[in-house]
Parts: sequence; C-alpha cells; structure tokens
Amino acid sequence: FRGNRPVMMKVLIGTIIAVWIYRWVAMLWMFNLTYVYFAFETRADALAIGCLLAVASREGCLPRWLIEKKWLSLLAVVVISVSSALELNGPRYAWSIMALGFAVILIHSIAHARTVWYSFLNTRPFHALELICYSLYLYHPFAHSLPRVLHNLPIGIAFAIGLATASYRIVEKPFLLLKDRISRSAGAAGFERSG
Repeated sequence: FRGNRPVMMKVLIGTIIAVWIYRWVAMLWMFNLTYVYFAFETRADALAIGCLLAVASREGCLPRWLIEKKWLSLLAVVVISVSSALELNGPRYAWSIMALGFAVILIHSIAHARTVWYSFLNTRPFHALELICYSLYLYHPFAHSLPRVLHNLPIGIAFAIGLATASYRIVEKPFLLLKDRISRSAGAAGFERSG
C-alpha cells in the first residue's frame, strides 16, 4: 500500500476494528485472560492506531478540530484515568479507550510541542526516558516481584528505570551499534559492486 496511502488508511481502520471484534470474541469464548492481555493479535489495535496517525498526518488528513482543541488532551487524560481506575472490563472497553486517548495526547504533544503544556517533553530527563522506553516496557513488571517491604510506587518506578537503563546500556545499545556497523558495511559493499 506504500503508493496508495488512502487505501492504506482504510486497511488500518479495518485492522483496528477487526482487532476490537476479535478481542470481544476472545472474551466471549473465554480465552485465557493472560493470553488476551499479552497476545500480539489482541493488542495490535494500538500499533495500528499509531500507524494510522502517522499516515493520516503525512497525508494532511487529521481534522483541524482534533489538533486545535487543546482541551481534548485534558479530556483524554481524564478518560484514560477513569477507564483505568474502573477497569471498564479491560479487554472490551478500556484498552481501546486508552489507545484512542493516547493517540489524542500524541497528536497534541507533537502539534503543540513548543507550548508550555508540552515543552517539558523536550527536556533532557524525558529524552533519557525516551531512550529506555522499550526496555522500561519490558522490565516494569519486575517491580512487582520486589520484596513486600519495598512495595511502594517510588521504589518500584526507580527499580524499573534502573533495570531498563542497565538493559539499554548492556543489551540494546551494543546491538544498535552493531546494526549500524552492519548497515554501513552492506551499503559500502553495494556501492563498490555498483561502482
């Protein structure tokens, strides 16, 4: 679909709806909740929403009201918080609501990056978190396995950030450097063959 972005957007919308339907079916058929929570095909709607945002933004298809009405981000934060607190039957409602809410916040954080509301995202601490975000996603559950005496939010957050930082430096960064070296070598070899 690379050459036809309007069709790509329709496919992405279809994918999002298909995942929502599949997740409902999985819950009706009483799939194991752990499977539903972790499986790629039951959570792919969030990725598809991100892809749809990227393509729609590139095509200039995002509605102006969605970008200009800054209060929508605050509404998204409230809706995400309430749906999280109430759990709203997670797989059926909350996960979809959260993905859509974060999509609105993402749109605003890019469109209004220089405003006082979002400029903090361009600071060094947030850049450091950006570097370890995938590792943080992978390792944050380990904070739950801390001894009971250490079970509190600040210690859990610090522990997860420490694990993610170590993983980024020890595992991720060396592999990214290796990937860059291999890419440069392959590019140079291709250049020599074509020359």
